[in-house]
Order: sequence, then C-alpha cells, then structure tokens
Amino acid sequence: MRKLLTLTFFLHVFFTKGQTSSLDWADYYYMNGNYAKAIKLYSQSLNKLDIDQERNLAYSYMGINLNSEAQSIFRDITNDNQSGIVDYLTFAQLLPEDSKLAKEYREKAKRLYLHQTDPLEGDSIIYKSRFYNSNSLKLKPFPNNTNEDEFSAIMIPKDFDATDHFGDKNQIKFYYVNSKKFDGESKKLKRIKSNSTIYNISDAKMDTVLNKIITDTLLPKGINTHLQEGPVCFIEQMNKLLITRNISSIDSDKKYQLNIYQVNYNSSGSNIDSKGKPIFELKSNYSNMHPTYDSSTGWLYFSSDMPGGYGGMDLYRVQYNEDGVLGEPENMGNDINTSFDEVFPYSYSEDVLFFSSNRKLGLGKLDPVIATRVIDNRWSIEALGTPFSSEADDFGFYLDSKTKLGFISSNRDGGKGKDDNYHFVSKPKVKGLDDKYIFGSDTLVKSFNGVLKNDEILMLAEDPLNSLVSREVVMYQTTDAGTLNLEKNGSFWYIPNNPQVKKDSFSYYLETSYSKSKTINVYLEREELGLDLNHIFRPIYFEFDSADIWTKYKDRIDEIINALKLYPNMTLKVKAYTDNRGTDEYNLELSERRAASIVEYIKLMVENNERLSSQGYGESTIIDKKPIEHIVKSWDTKEKFARDYGITVSELENLNPKIKYKLTVGETIRIPIKFTEEDHQLERRVEFEIINFNY
Repeated sequence: MRKLLTLTFFLHVFFTKGQTSSLDWADYYYMNGNYAKAIKLYSQSLNKLDIDQERNLAYSYMGINLNSEAQSIFRDITNDNQSGIVDYLTFAQLLPEDSKLAKEYREKAKRLYLHQTDPLEGDSIIYKSRFYNSNSLKLKPFPNNTNEDEFSAIMIPKDFDATDHFGDKNQIKFYYVNSKKFDGESKKLKRIKSNSTIYNISDAKMDTVLNKIITDTLLPKGINTHLQEGPVCFIEQMNKLLITRNISSIDSDKKYQLNIYQVNYNSSGSNIDSKGKPIFELKSNYSNMHPTYDSSTGWLYFSSDMPGGYGGMDLYRVQYNEDGVLGEPENMGNDINTSFDEVFPYSYSEDVLFFSSNRKLGLGKLDPVIATRVIDNRWSIEALGTPFSSEADDFGFYLDSKTKLGFISSNRDGGKGKDDNYHFVSKPKVKGLDDKYIFGSDTLVKSFNGVLKNDEILMLAEDPLNSLVSREVVMYQTTDAGTLNLEKNGSFWYIPNNPQVKKDSFSYYLETSYSKSKTINVYLEREELGLDLNHIFRPIYFEFDSADIWTKYKDRIDEIINALKLYPNMTLKVKAYTDNRGTDEYNLELSERRAASIVEYIKLMVENNERLSSQGYGESTIIDKKPIEHIVKSWDTKEKFARDYGITVSELENLNPKIKYKLTVGETIRIPIKFTEEDHQLERRVEFEIINFNY
C-alpha cells in the first residue's frame, strides 16, 4: 500500500495563478487565529466569498465574541443550497435557546444524515490501506487468557505512572470480565436464556513490557453476585463502579434482562456497597448494558435495545452525577445507530467515542469504530481497520489517553480460547509527503492547503487513530532565495528575493509527543507561461472491468482538452492498458474501448480532431512478479507460508514440486508473490503520448 500511496500523492502540486488575493491572506489569518485581520479582509470582498469563506468570517466573529454578526452571516448561509447540518446547528446555537427559529433549525438538522465517507466504495485506496496493508501496530494477547472467555478490560486509574509507564514503572491494574467462579459456585443461569454472555469481574495487575500477570483476583462478593456480571465502568471522581448485570427476575420471553447497576467502590477495594442499585428502571422487555462515562461532560453512554431505537442494540447517552441519572436517555441518532447492533461504547474524550457494530463497515462480524463529534450530538464515524478488525468479533476497545496503552477483545483465529483480551500501544508512525508549490510575482500564501494537508491524508488513510495525535510542523531548513514564514499548523507564506528567482525549497519535519518524522521537502517553482506537460498529461485510471470515464478524473481530461485548444498543431496518442485479470483477448478489447472512450470524449470538445489516435495494449506490458527465495527453517510449515503470503498450499507446491510430500529444513524454496489490488489499480490506466508539439 505504501508504494501506491507514494505514487499517488508524491510531490503534490499546488498551483497559484496570478497575484495572491486578499482572500488568501484572510484564510491565512483565520487559520492562525488572527480574527480581527481575517474579518477586515473578508469584509472587503463580501461579494466574492465562497460558502467556506463565509463560514470562516462567521467563526471569526464568534472568535472575538461578536455573535450577533455571526448570527447574521449564518442566517444567509442556511439559505444556501450548499448548507448542511453544521450550519443549521451553529445557527441554532447563536439564537436564543428556546426560540422558535432555533428549535426549527435543530429539527431540520435532525432530519438530515451527516455525510459519511464509505471506505468500501469503489476502488478505495483508504480501504485497502486500512484493512489489508495497514500499520505495523501489533496486538499482544493478555497472558491470563484461557480457553474460556476474557473480555472488556479497562485500566484502573492511579495505579500506574502515565509519564514513565514504559520505563521502570510499567505495571498497570485493570478490570476485566471472565468466566472464573468462586470456590463452590455453580454454573449460572443454566435454564434461563440470555441475549448476552457475561460473567464475573476481576481486577488484575500486569507488567506490559514483560507481558506477565502479577495478580489476578475476582472482585469481592457484593460486586460479583449470584447473578451475571459484565462490562464495567469505574468513575474515579465518584468512587463508583457501573456494572452490567442481569436483573433477578425474567421477562415475559423467559429471558434475563440486563441493566446497569451502580456500586460504591474505590480502586483500593474499600467502601463497597454490596447491594448495588440499578440506575434505570426497566419498563418493558429490553436491556441496558456496557456503560462508559465522560467525566468532562457528565455524559454516560451505554447500549440498549429499548423501544424507539433504530433496530437491534443502539447507543444512548444520559447525564449522570452523584445523584444518579438526570433526565431521559437520548438516542445517539442516525450518525451512529443503524438497524444492526451498536455495542461496547468507550468514551475516550468528549469528542471521541469508540464502539463496535456488526454493520458492513469492516472485515467481520463486530468491528470497532471511531466516532468523532462534529457538533452537538452529531458524529462522523470510521472503521478502525486492521489490526483491530478481523473476520471475527472485535469489541471492547479501550485506549488510555495518557499512556496510549490500549485493549481490545476478540474471538479471532489464533486466540487461546473463546473471547480473548489483547493489549497494544497506539503511537502511529509520523510521516509526510514531499510537496511542490507554484509561485508568481507576488507573495505565495497557503493556509488550508499548506504542507500538513497531504501528510494528514496519508497518515489518516493508514490509521484513523492518527486523528488523536497532536503534531506540529517544525522548520528544518529554510529557503535560500526568499523569505519564508512557516507556522506550526503547516500554513506559510513565501516571498522570492527578486524576479529572477525561478526555484527555491525548504524542508521540515513533523513532531509529536513521542516521535518525529523524517525530513520532508517542499519545492517552490515560479509559474511558467507555457504548459507543465508532465502535470497536464499525467495518467488517468479506470475502475475494474469498466471503459467508462471515472468521474473523478474528468478534470484531468479537461486540462488536456484546454492544452489541445491552446496548441492546435499538437498531435496526441492515447494508450490504454488493463490489469492481468481476464483473458488476453478480452483485456486487449477492453483496453481498446478505454482508449476509444477517452478519444471520443476529447473529439467532442476540440477542432481538428484527426490529430487524436488511440491504441489498446491489454495486459501486454505487465511483468510477472519474481518469486521470493526462502531457506526452510525448522519452524516453517507449508500452511504458515500460505497464510503469511496470501497464497494456497497448492500454489506453493506447484512452484516447488519436491515439497509436496516433505518440507526439508535447509532447502531453498520459491514462494509465489501475488499481485495486490493496488498493483491492479496502477495497471488500469490510460497514458498520453505527445507525437508532435508544434507551436
């Protein structure tokens, strides 16, 4: 995947034509928090603002507490057909809370779906990067996993040193759910149905570096009862444990219902309230479970199949404090909930919530999801991808914001039993991409498309947990032939020393609290009056088994059309290719259709169209990948080779007939390497060859 991303994003070019406008400076000042200057410049060009700049102007007024001016601008924005949920809710926030108009716009926003990027769409690079060739983060199984169930581990606060966790102080304590029982305790609920398998709760201490359990003890009776106990949430400020537990009576369907109970408890094990009290009254046949609490906002999140939801288990939130639940639970809405199950929420912060869902968003059954709050109770969601997603159930995601130590539960292949706990350290790799900018005779000013933009696209494509990492741009080497001002957020301005400066460059690195990237280069080139042929005549790509022009590449073809109009004597050959799936004959015919579709589109737009020709080459230019040679080790098996390289045992044996009956240690075998989806995408292309270029 890294290869394709490099080819796709490397040396990204940002063009600036003519003079830098005052709106470029307005965007720059807004991005860097100089709201007064941004307001002045935006206000000078009100009739030229696009809707994003109108929003920036309104937010600038909000930044200096001039909300009445911001309200006026958002009133106009909400009448624009490009406005959406965030605009409606921001406008409502600026109005008196109980006003009719505020209620109207909150309801209007509630009826709309927040656009969510679907990583499963089409030939998504993000999907392939995230699910099939993702980051190097490894999951380590808990050493106390057994052939029974262990799941939903959460860390116990104040039992570790967040600042030196991976030095000498690498021991943590955690709660988790398991199937252990007290001496003499019989099997629970033998004749009663239960929708969720939940057991007893233990606390344990683990050395995360040595991967060794130091202590592992069931919580005392009173917390663990004769009923079933399940996932817990510990609220440190209140010294309360919130526990998923089945109620003592059964419903009309002869099933035990689950509810959330509160128990007075501190991490030292004292002040136990052995009775435990339910925080909700169950009013019919449904369950509440999986509590998680955000101490900064007072929101308690949980999962429930109470009536009025979207189907299956939904996520809800309710205000909660020392006195208990305040008000009625609020469904988290259609951004998060579906007709499938949404369960095991974990509140990382007031703006980030993790949960698992069995909707089609990942690889398997229950898949972990990150939800990021956009505004109010509206959230954008993304699947976490590998290694957190597998083809089995993956749930109980937990991540400590200080140590970046995380847990997840799964019944994936390779585990010790049924549900197992795994731990990991989330410190995503910090990396970036070289950029190229074109400058003119005036100052080059870049804000939202500054140097950090493509770096973040790359890192988020590989690992959405990068969104939790704060990073800064740090200058490594400044420009030689001009004056540069580079901000920590990647925005910058550059002034060449004189009109004779044609090229310049600078470099920077990205820095986080735990790491920094390699040096990243930025190349600056003066705008040429002629054409940048390498940029204009770059390849375009096709979807699998299609000769239709991919909509997202139409702008590239239009650039070629403009070049042909500008140079009427230019002659061009369109050359099309396919990947190696399908017969030679079919792929040749498909490539010819691809080339023809491009030529026919261009011919409609230009005069003297006989200067266009086309040819299809099918898969004729593809070179098969050479097998890897490997010396057999004592621990190698044919099944291990097949699993590690994504091949079948028969494919391995076909290339190495002598290993069909025996794999001999020390002998050299050849391992076939398959083409990836990324390789196939690069082959499904059209290239442009300029045959003649007479002015």
